Amino acid sequence: MIIQFKAKDFLSKFKVVAGAASSKSTRPILENIKVVADKTSGVLLSATDIEHGICCRAEATVMGMGQALVPAKEFKKLLETAKNETVTLDSIKTEMAKGKTKRTTYKPVLQWGNHRFDFEPTDPDDYPNIAEFTEESYYTIEPDELVTLLERTIFAASDGKVISTGSNLTGVWLEDAGNKITAVATNGRHLAVQEGQGVCVGNYQLSWMSKGDEPRPLYPIIPTSSLKTLLRALREKSINYPKHLKMAFIASKKEDPAKTHFLLDAGDVRFCSKLVEARSAPWQHIVAGAGGKSCATVESGQLLAAIKTTGIVASTAYSGMQMSFDRNKLTVSGQKKDGKFAELSVPMTYSGKKVKIELNRENFTAMLQAMKGNICMYAPAKPGGVLKVDVNDGKFTYIIMTIK
Repeated sequence: MIIQFKAKDFLSKFKVVAGAASSKSTRPILENIKVVADKTSGVLLSATDIEHGICCRAEATVMGMGQALVPAKEFKKLLETAKNETVTLDSIKTEMAKGKTKRTTYKPVLQWGNHRFDFEPTDPDDYPNIAEFTEESYYTIEPDELVTLLERTIFAASDGKVISTGSNLTGVWLEDAGNKITAVATNGRHLAVQEGQGVCVGNYQLSWMSKGDEPRPLYPIIPTSSLKTLLRALREKSINYPKHLKMAFIASKKEDPAKTHFLLDAGDVRFCSKLVEARSAPWQHIVAGAGGKSCATVESGQLLAAIKTTGIVASTAYSGMQMSFDRNKLTVSGQKKDGKFAELSVPMTYSGKKVKIELNRENFTAMLQAMKGNICMYAPAKPGGVLKVDVNDGKFTYIIMTIK
């Protein structure tokens, strides 16, 4: 294999797939990126840590067809060093002795100017393949719609444990109702819900899984770590995505979570991830009874700036912050090391009763960072309740528990 490319252009696609490569693995081969060159289909980069994987096409001139495995970390740093240079990647066939037999391997060689870097010979055929998208029934969704679904929920997912009810908190779960898709995530202390619109093709519906003799629906829960890789890819401006992406949730009929996975076909990008097989939390019930009746409308950017500013002087030993709702004024307070409070006021539209609540600063800040424009907050009528947040389009709802 011989390919030639501009290092800067190639790097943007390389970074997209590098997020899926394993950083430390009992299988060292997973720390590589697979490069496949074909004169008809071009150059395809792929990476996987077994739990999830991604493929992406990259611009390069194919001078010789073949494949190679390159180390993700080192290769990325070299491309960053090469900058605007025209780079050549060669894959040299070698013979490696293994006992009494010889095995064919390929040694990648990266060159530009008077620079040459030889990498360890490997066999690209040993690298796991990324699942192909062959489904005839699926959802289609616009790229920006999918980004919004994920950005407005992923921050609420936990990196911790599964609670005793069997609900899973370590990912984003998706529920369908015709052409409507709802994304939900929670860490047990706050919860985010975002509705999106897709088009159902081929009578698509979420697969059913059997447990014993009783069939039940599978609510696909995609791990947070996998979705972070997907979001990085969807945000990459150098990739020309089609108007509609195809996605499907494939479930085995067997009771084996490892055989369930999420597939996405995005033109030059293909993504797959194993699913977490568990029940979703009863979020509809939580949302229905949340918050007070009086709406406080505030610009999310102004509120975020106030929280960050008071957080500068706030004690690191104190994770909470206070918000006081008064007529047309919201006061944000952060406790300093001396026990006193730093306060900032933010204009808002509010005509309800005066209310003071205490929230987890990190959780609430994560929500605000995913928002733009005005938000509506419904403070609890009495201490110990929950704060509810929504937006004018009616597609987003956020619930956060107050600190008693």
